[in-house]
Amino acid sequence: MEDVFDVPGVVTVVPARMGARRLPGKVLLPLGDATVLGQVVRRIRASGLTGRVVVAIPEGDADKPLEEWCTANEIDCYIGSRDDVVGRVLAASLAFEAAFVVCCPANRPLIEPRMLWASARYASDSGMDFVSVARLPQGASADAMPIRTLHSAAKLPVGAGRRDDFNAATGDNPEIFERAMLPPPPRFARPDLRFTLETSDDYALLCRIYDHVPAAENGTISLDDAIVYVDANPRLLLQSNHSHAIVRAA
Repeated sequence: MEDVFDVPGVVTVVPARMGARRLPGKVLLPLGDATVLGQVVRRIRASGLTGRVVVAIPEGDADKPLEEWCTANEIDCYIGSRDDVVGRVLAASLAFEAAFVVCCPANRPLIEPRMLWASARYASDSGMDFVSVARLPQGASADAMPIRTLHSAAKLPVGAGRRDDFNAATGDNPEIFERAMLPPPPRFARPDLRFTLETSDDYALLCRIYDHVPAAENGTISLDDAIVYVDANPRLLLQSNHSHAIVRAA
Protein backbone atom coordinates (compact mmCIF):
# COMPACT_ATOMS: atom_id res chain seq x y z
CA MET A 1 0.00 0.00 0.00
CA GLU A 2 1.47 3.35 -1.05
CA ASP A 3 -0.43 5.67 1.31
CA VAL A 4 0.91 6.12 4.84
CA PHE A 5 -1.27 7.32 7.71
CA ASP A 6 1.14 8.99 10.12
CA VAL A 7 -1.16 10.75 12.56
CA PRO A 8 0.13 10.73 16.18
CA GLY A 9 -1.91 8.73 18.66
CA VAL A 10 -3.31 6.05 16.36
CA VAL A 11 -3.10 2.61 18.02
CA THR A 12 -4.39 -0.62 16.51
CA VAL A 13 -5.70 -3.03 19.15
CA VAL A 14 -6.16 -6.72 18.41
CA PRO A 15 -8.41 -8.43 20.99
CA ALA A 16 -7.38 -12.09 21.18
CA ARG A 17 -8.05 -15.07 23.42
CA MET A 18 -7.37 -18.78 23.51
CA GLY A 19 -10.69 -19.87 25.03
CA ALA A 20 -13.07 -19.64 22.07
CA ARG A 21 -15.97 -22.04 22.68
CA ARG A 22 -16.36 -23.45 19.16
CA LEU A 23 -12.67 -23.55 18.18
CA PRO A 24 -10.34 -23.22 21.19
CA GLY A 25 -6.89 -21.81 20.46
CA LYS A 26 -7.96 -20.71 16.99
CA VAL A 27 -5.86 -17.53 16.85
CA LEU A 28 -2.61 -19.50 17.14
CA LEU A 29 -3.54 -22.15 14.58
CA PRO A 30 -1.18 -22.31 11.59
CA LEU A 31 -2.38 -20.45 8.50
CA GLY A 32 -0.21 -20.18 5.43
CA ASP A 33 3.34 -19.43 6.53
CA ALA A 34 2.26 -17.95 9.88
CA THR A 35 -0.43 -18.26 12.53
CA VAL A 36 -3.92 -16.77 12.29
CA LEU A 37 -2.83 -13.95 14.62
CA GLY A 38 0.37 -13.50 12.63
CA GLN A 39 -1.63 -13.02 9.44
CA VAL A 40 -3.85 -10.42 11.13
CA VAL A 41 -0.82 -8.43 12.35
CA ARG A 42 0.82 -8.72 8.91
CA ARG A 43 -2.26 -7.25 7.25
CA ILE A 44 -2.45 -4.40 9.77
CA ARG A 45 1.17 -3.52 9.03
CA ALA A 46 0.44 -3.63 5.30
CA SER A 47 -2.30 -1.01 5.74
CA GLY A 48 0.01 1.99 5.98
CA LEU A 49 -0.91 2.77 9.60
CA THR A 50 2.29 3.77 11.36
CA GLY A 51 1.10 3.61 14.98
CA ARG A 52 1.56 0.85 17.53
CA VAL A 53 -0.05 -2.57 17.18
CA VAL A 54 -1.13 -4.04 20.52
CA VAL A 55 -2.54 -7.51 21.15
CA ALA A 56 -5.00 -7.29 24.07
CA ILE A 57 -5.38 -10.63 25.85
CA PRO A 58 -7.22 -11.82 28.98
CA GLU A 59 -5.39 -12.41 32.23
CA GLY A 60 -4.86 -16.00 33.33
CA ASP A 61 -2.73 -19.04 32.56
CA ALA A 62 -4.94 -20.17 29.68
CA ASP A 63 -3.81 -17.20 27.59
CA LYS A 64 -0.09 -17.40 28.42
CA PRO A 65 0.63 -18.85 24.94
CA LEU A 66 -0.59 -15.58 23.44
CA GLU A 67 1.69 -13.56 25.68
CA GLU A 68 4.59 -15.81 24.73
CA TRP A 69 3.75 -15.46 21.03
CA CYS A 70 3.79 -11.67 21.32
CA THR A 71 7.13 -11.74 23.12
CA ALA A 72 8.66 -14.07 20.52
CA ASN A 73 7.41 -11.87 17.67
CA GLU A 74 8.29 -8.54 19.33
CA ILE A 75 4.70 -7.33 19.35
CA ASP A 76 3.25 -5.21 22.15
CA CYS A 77 0.92 -7.13 24.46
CA TYR A 78 -1.57 -5.87 27.03
CA ILE A 79 -3.09 -8.20 29.63
CA GLY A 80 -6.48 -7.17 30.95
CA SER A 81 -10.00 -8.24 31.85
CA ARG A 82 -11.09 -11.72 30.85
CA ASP A 83 -14.82 -10.99 30.54
CA ASP A 84 -14.97 -7.29 29.67
CA VAL A 85 -13.65 -7.00 26.12
CA VAL A 86 -14.51 -3.30 25.80
CA GLY A 87 -12.76 -2.58 29.09
CA ARG A 88 -9.71 -4.53 27.94
CA VAL A 89 -9.52 -2.68 24.62
CA LEU A 90 -9.97 0.65 26.42
CA ALA A 91 -7.27 -0.14 28.99
CA ALA A 92 -4.85 -1.27 26.27
CA SER A 93 -5.53 1.93 24.31
CA LEU A 94 -4.93 4.12 27.34
CA ALA A 95 -1.75 2.24 28.24
CA PHE A 96 -0.31 3.14 24.84
CA GLU A 97 -1.66 6.73 24.89
CA ALA A 98 -4.09 6.31 21.99
CA ALA A 99 -6.08 9.25 20.68
CA PHE A 100 -7.66 7.12 17.94
CA VAL A 101 -8.17 3.36 18.09
CA VAL A 102 -8.52 0.84 15.30
CA CYS A 103 -9.98 -2.43 16.59
CA CYS A 104 -9.10 -5.57 14.59
CA PRO A 105 -10.31 -8.81 16.20
CA ALA A 106 -7.84 -11.67 15.93
CA ASN A 107 -10.32 -13.95 14.12
CA ARG A 108 -10.17 -11.88 10.89
CA PRO A 109 -7.14 -13.16 8.93
CA LEU A 110 -8.47 -11.66 5.68
CA ILE A 111 -9.06 -8.16 7.06
CA GLU A 112 -8.62 -5.74 4.16
CA PRO A 113 -5.65 -3.37 4.70
CA ARG A 114 -6.98 -0.64 2.38
CA MET A 115 -10.34 -0.53 4.12
CA LEU A 116 -8.61 -0.51 7.51
CA TRP A 117 -6.62 2.53 6.36
CA ALA A 118 -9.74 4.23 4.99
CA SER A 119 -11.63 3.77 8.28
CA ALA A 120 -8.76 5.19 10.35
CA ARG A 121 -8.27 8.12 8.01
CA TYR A 122 -11.96 9.05 8.01
CA ALA A 123 -12.26 8.70 11.79
CA SER A 124 -9.36 11.10 12.23
CA ASP A 125 -10.56 13.61 9.62
CA SER A 126 -14.31 13.59 10.32
CA GLY A 127 -14.60 13.57 14.08
CA MET A 128 -17.18 10.75 13.93
CA ASP A 129 -17.61 8.49 16.94
CA PHE A 130 -17.38 5.27 14.94
CA VAL A 131 -16.23 4.47 11.40
CA SER A 132 -16.24 1.21 9.48
CA VAL A 133 -16.80 0.03 5.90
CA ALA A 134 -20.18 -1.45 5.01
CA ARG A 135 -21.00 -4.50 2.87
CA LEU A 136 -17.55 -6.08 2.89
CA PRO A 137 -17.22 -9.85 3.27
CA GLN A 138 -17.71 -10.75 6.93
CA GLY A 139 -14.34 -10.55 8.63
CA ALA A 140 -12.80 -8.05 6.19
CA SER A 141 -13.59 -4.82 8.06
CA ALA A 142 -12.08 -3.03 11.05
CA ASP A 143 -13.62 -0.45 13.41
CA ALA A 144 -12.00 2.97 13.91
CA MET A 145 -12.94 5.42 16.64
CA PRO A 146 -11.61 8.20 18.87
CA ILE A 147 -10.77 7.21 22.43
CA ARG A 148 -13.91 8.99 23.70
CA THR A 149 -16.03 6.32 21.99
CA LEU A 150 -14.36 3.59 24.03
CA HIS A 151 -14.96 5.56 27.23
CA SER A 152 -18.66 5.84 26.34
CA ALA A 153 -18.94 2.18 25.29
CA ALA A 154 -17.36 1.10 28.58
CA LYS A 155 -20.20 2.80 30.46
CA LEU A 156 -22.89 0.72 28.72
CA PRO A 157 -24.26 -2.11 30.88
CA VAL A 158 -22.74 -5.48 30.08
CA GLY A 159 -25.23 -7.38 27.94
CA ALA A 160 -27.10 -4.22 26.91
CA GLY A 161 -26.71 -2.97 23.35
CA ARG A 162 -24.35 -5.87 22.57
CA ARG A 163 -21.64 -3.96 24.39
CA ASP A 164 -18.69 -6.15 23.40
CA ASP A 165 -19.36 -5.66 19.67
CA PHE A 166 -18.39 -2.08 18.78
CA ASN A 167 -20.38 -2.03 15.54
CA ALA A 168 -23.50 -3.34 17.27
CA ALA A 169 -23.06 -1.26 20.42
CA THR A 170 -22.72 2.01 18.52
CA GLY A 171 -25.49 1.09 16.09
CA ASP A 172 -27.88 0.18 18.89
CA ASN A 173 -27.27 3.47 20.69
CA PRO A 174 -27.66 6.24 18.06
CA GLU A 175 -28.45 8.80 20.77
CA ILE A 176 -24.87 8.35 22.04
CA PHE A 177 -22.76 7.59 18.98
CA GLU A 178 -22.49 9.33 15.60
CA ARG A 179 -21.50 6.72 13.04
CA ALA A 180 -20.16 6.60 9.49
CA MET A 181 -20.37 3.42 7.42
CA LEU A 182 -18.20 4.01 4.36
CA PRO A 183 -19.15 2.53 0.99
CA PRO A 184 -16.81 -0.20 -0.25
CA PRO A 185 -15.28 -0.39 -3.72
CA PRO A 186 -17.76 -2.37 -5.85
CA ARG A 187 -15.42 -5.37 -6.16
CA PHE A 188 -15.34 -5.69 -2.34
CA ALA A 189 -19.12 -5.37 -1.86
CA ARG A 190 -19.68 -9.02 -1.01
CA PRO A 191 -21.58 -9.30 2.29
CA ASP A 192 -22.66 -12.77 1.18
CA LEU A 193 -19.14 -14.08 1.89
CA ARG A 194 -17.75 -14.79 5.35
CA PHE A 195 -14.05 -14.92 6.12
CA THR A 196 -14.38 -14.76 9.91
CA LEU A 197 -12.77 -17.63 11.84
CA GLU A 198 -15.21 -19.14 14.33
CA THR A 199 -15.53 -22.84 13.50
CA SER A 200 -13.43 -25.71 12.18
CA ASP A 201 -15.23 -25.34 8.84
CA ASP A 202 -14.22 -21.67 8.67
CA TYR A 203 -10.66 -22.74 9.36
CA ALA A 204 -10.76 -25.33 6.56
CA LEU A 205 -11.96 -22.65 4.13
CA LEU A 206 -9.27 -20.17 5.19
CA CYS A 207 -6.58 -22.84 4.93
CA ARG A 208 -7.65 -23.60 1.38
CA ILE A 209 -7.48 -19.91 0.50
CA TYR A 210 -4.04 -19.47 2.07
CA ASP A 211 -2.76 -22.66 0.45
CA HIS A 212 -3.97 -21.86 -3.07
CA VAL A 213 -4.01 -18.06 -3.47
CA PRO A 214 -0.53 -16.61 -4.13
CA ALA A 215 0.68 -13.97 -1.68
CA ALA A 216 2.10 -10.58 -2.59
CA GLU A 217 5.69 -9.59 -1.85
CA ASN A 218 4.70 -8.39 1.61
CA GLY A 219 3.23 -11.82 2.38
CA THR A 220 -0.43 -10.79 2.32
CA ILE A 221 -3.14 -12.39 0.21
CA SER A 222 -5.23 -9.92 -1.75
CA LEU A 223 -8.89 -9.81 -0.74
CA ASP A 224 -9.68 -9.47 -4.44
CA ASP A 225 -7.89 -12.76 -5.15
CA ALA A 226 -9.57 -14.50 -2.20
CA ILE A 227 -13.00 -13.48 -3.52
CA VAL A 228 -12.13 -14.68 -7.03
CA TYR A 229 -10.92 -18.00 -5.61
CA VAL A 230 -14.07 -18.77 -3.62
CA ASP A 231 -16.28 -17.67 -6.51
CA ALA A 232 -14.44 -20.19 -8.70
CA ASN A 233 -14.85 -22.88 -6.01
CA PRO A 234 -18.37 -22.33 -4.61
CA ARG A 235 -18.52 -25.70 -2.88
CA LEU A 236 -15.89 -24.46 -0.42
CA LEU A 237 -18.48 -22.14 1.11
CA LEU A 238 -21.26 -24.67 1.50
CA GLN A 239 -19.99 -26.49 4.58
CA SER A 240 -18.92 -23.31 6.38
CA ASN A 241 -22.26 -21.61 5.72
CA HIS A 242 -24.13 -24.79 6.72
CA SER A 243 -22.32 -25.00 10.07
CA HIS A 244 -23.27 -21.41 10.89
CA ALA A 245 -26.89 -22.04 9.92
CA ILE A 246 -26.96 -24.93 12.39
CA VAL A 247 -25.52 -22.71 15.15
CA ARG A 248 -28.09 -19.98 14.48
CA ALA A 249 -30.94 -22.51 14.55
CA ALA A 250 -29.81 -24.14 17.79
